[in-house]
Amino acid sequence: MHTELDESYVDRAQKIQAYQIGHDAVVLEREVREIQVLHGEEVRQRLPLELLERQPSRVFKMIRGEIFR
Repeated sequence: MHTELDESYVDRAQKIQAYQIGHDAVVLEREVREIQVLHGEEVRQRLPLELLERQPSRVFKMIRGEIFR
């Protein structure tokens, strides 16, 4: 598992930019307010960031379903 933060020093980091598990990654694209689920370079799913704010458990289930399909 790999985690990408917004700072190179963990003590200064405030945001998680991405998680990577094997060939799959979950990337928070804050500029366009979406979450992207990637397999390698292929974007498999795009979710609006607002959905995460309103229904985090639903987003978690959707991401998990995409990664473990």
